[in-house]
Amino acid sequence: MAKKQQLQYLPFVDIFDSALAKEQSRKLEPRDYLYASEIGNSMFDTYLSMKSVPYSNVPNEIAIRKFKIGALIEDFFKIVLFEVGLLKKQEERVYSNFNFGLKVSGRLDVTYGGKFNINDINDILEKFNFLSFIGLLSDAIKEFAKLNPNNTYEDCGLEIKSCSEHIFNAIELSNEPLPHHKLQAFHYAKWTNMPFQIVYFDKNNARMKSFWVTGKEKDILKTYTEWIVKMTYYYENNIIPPKEPNMVLNKRFSKNWKVEYSKYLTSHYGFATKQEFRDAITSRCGRWNRVLIKVEKNENLTDDNKKAIQEMRDSGYNVEILKTNEVVDVEAEIIVESKASESKLEKLNKFLNNK
Repeated sequence: MAKKQQLQYLPFVDIFDSALAKEQSRKLEPRDYLYASEIGNSMFDTYLSMKSVPYSNVPNEIAIRKFKIGALIEDFFKIVLFEVGLLKKQEERVYSNFNFGLKVSGRLDVTYGGKFNINDINDILEKFNFLSFIGLLSDAIKEFAKLNPNNTYEDCGLEIKSCSEHIFNAIELSNEPLPHHKLQAFHYAKWTNMPFQIVYFDKNNARMKSFWVTGKEKDILKTYTEWIVKMTYYYENNIIPPKEPNMVLNKRFSKNWKVEYSKYLTSHYGFATKQEFRDAITSRCGRWNRVLIKVEKNENLTDDNKKAIQEMRDSGYNVEILKTNEVVDVEAEIIVESKASESKLEKLNKFLNNK
């Protein structure tokens, strides 16, 4: 009697699951340039990373999976733009071009523009008719193209940022992109000479919100160049920047995300996990904020309130100034004019005045 052939099924779930969990980290090596994604972030972390100091905190499996899902959403944008004939470039390196500080390197997500290619829209419906959402979006684009048959669209860039519901709500409330994302997009816009759109995608609720950066904003240029000049000073003089404060003050105290997400959270800040940091700092922020309210209202203070005020003072905060809701920067600032060489300052001023 012939032996019955055993059926074999592709272990798709196992394969896909292992792909999502697999870490694809960049090898840590010494470097003498900055990444665009570092501008506006922690100078302390950036310096240690440039000097290839090993991380004490790397993304866990959950964080890796979230990152992969973000990449999947980004790829979806690219597929649609490619199939409608608008995709120009993707994953292209963009370098700074100035001579007053460290070079900055960044890899943009997407640039697109031109005219719709109606044939490509039809092709995608034939080739990928099993992908219902792409078909739905293609129908919407096809209808838009039908109403605007002769339009040619200027080239622009697209930075796609997937985020949690919590982060999206904060962005929606402020109606501003996150500062470091704005600086990253500014880098691309300035050195490609085209505007960039930052698109936030809420992974929990499929909401979207976008902001434009043209590369000509003087306030962003000032922040961008000042950060680079400071970081250049630290790097060239082998000076470790000050660690980030655990809390930041903007009318009220809140935990500093630059510490919370530091890759040196354990080795240099003394917290084993993000959750341990959140638990400790959120509690302190709540206590200090309650005292601030009493100070602002000139209410009677308990001994514990007075102790909290002394803790604020020990951390560099002036309670009398806090009454006016002014933000106090407790980080020791570099006086760039007294530290940098005159020739570099001249180059920086020339860059700022001419750009």
